[in-house]
Amino acid sequence: MGKIVGASALLFFLLGLAFIPCAGIQTDEPFFSVPIYQPPAKEYCISVFHHQIPLMIFPYTGTLKSLLYWPILSVFPPTPYSLRIPVVVIGSLTILLFYSLARRMAGERAAVIAALLLATDPSFLLTDTFDWGPVAIEHLLLVSGALLIVLRRPAPGFFCFGLALWNKAIFVWALAGLAAGAALAYGPEIRRSLRSRGLRTCVVCLVALLAGALPLIVYNFRAPNATMRANVHLSTEDFQVKLISFRQTADGSALFGFIASPETEPFPKTTRSIPLWIRDHLGPHHSTLSGLALLFALLAAPLWWRSPGRRAALFAIAFSLVAFLAMAFTRYTGYAHHIVLLWPMPQLLAGVALAALRPRSFAALAIAVLLGSNLLVVNQYLAQLQRYGAYGFFTDALYPLSASLSDSSSDTIFLVDWGVWGNLNFLHRGRLHLQPAWPIPARSQAEIETLLATPHALFLDRVESREYYRGSGARLGAIAAAAGYRKEIVGTFPDSNGRPIFELARWVRIPPGA
Repeated sequence: MGKIVGASALLFFLLGLAFIPCAGIQTDEPFFSVPIYQPPAKEYCISVFHHQIPLMIFPYTGTLKSLLYWPILSVFPPTPYSLRIPVVVIGSLTILLFYSLARRMAGERAAVIAALLLATDPSFLLTDTFDWGPVAIEHLLLVSGALLIVLRRPAPGFFCFGLALWNKAIFVWALAGLAAGAALAYGPEIRRSLRSRGLRTCVVCLVALLAGALPLIVYNFRAPNATMRANVHLSTEDFQVKLISFRQTADGSALFGFIASPETEPFPKTTRSIPLWIRDHLGPHHSTLSGLALLFALLAAPLWWRSPGRRAALFAIAFSLVAFLAMAFTRYTGYAHHIVLLWPMPQLLAGVALAALRPRSFAALAIAVLLGSNLLVVNQYLAQLQRYGAYGFFTDALYPLSASLSDSSSDTIFLVDWGVWGNLNFLHRGRLHLQPAWPIPARSQAEIETLLATPHALFLDRVESREYYRGSGARLGAIAAAAGYRKEIVGTFPDSNGRPIFELARWVRIPPGA
């Protein structure tokens, strides 16, 4: 059985490798590299022997990933592969550790099924590979911490949870889910452990948690309550939208039209490949059966209630419900890269239910169908990326744009539209003079005229039909023309399908009388 899980982790790794070159770098993917390539912002640092040590990147995102990548980027140049291979490896390791955790919680059969479902899950594969969330380290620390606690090593487990909080403070959702799941499914064991070990165990675990989260705590001590003020906005709005997002993340369809271009996009490539052959012969598949599997797992409670995995299933249900509600009642959350933070607990629940299914031949057929539906959707993503290209902020037009820019240039590049700061900064090791200017529609005329008057200034925007802040280019052009400037196009950069995406221009003052 362990060999099957090992093979599934290897399959995950190989699929991740296949996706790496298919899309451009989303601006949040390499944001962890800012402290590596540039002097860190002082408000996020502490001074140690006159050296600035970065603790945070944002008020709610720490520099744990920066520390992990620092030796990697010291050896390898910044490319999509040096960016993405490490998180694909982390995802593969998460699958192996999850199997070990699930085996101890629910038994061998349920653990193998759950690990196979996780390894082939499109949402887990794509969000870990591109990791713009970021989610890969969060998954690894969640599973590692839980496994250590199950192995009766609670202090290192809670230290992992503390690291996860530092990595991204929204891990508090998972902590709430862990507490609820442990109380519901393992309450008697917890009470016995507390009676035998008492206050000392609680103190040790709390100290370990605080030690892992120490950089986050130090930052909030220096900037009181900064994380809460930046990231906690309770709200009930869009609850129904978040339910839909959960369904789409569960069935794997959430990232079509987000990472992979829709099949309605113009200028498809004539590429031939195995994924395209499968898509053309078996038809399109945009959603898996995993959502139905979760519904079955809930309705089949009488089936697994007396099985060895009953408490694991209850734990998974409580974790998923409480963590989702914590997320759902927080404003500006509920997207796929948030929903997937519930993983791998839905797969644990499905694994317990399928392991209890009888006869076993029917269970094996059901598992094969589920895995097949997962892989068909993974194949659909690959096929769409290969034929129609990457979409939106994942456009591969980033690469010719990046190649046109020189590290040694003294030009100031004003970014008229969102989504090209972190990725260009990463690819050029922080050597470009990038200045965010978005959102242009919200800037005053005087502010825009100041930008136009900047010596050696370039203006980078998306073409009008691709702008995130609609009307940015038009407003900039109208104010520039009224102020006596003419536009000189430096370059227009298409994606690999030949669709124009980015436009780089100068605004040159028209001489009087010209």
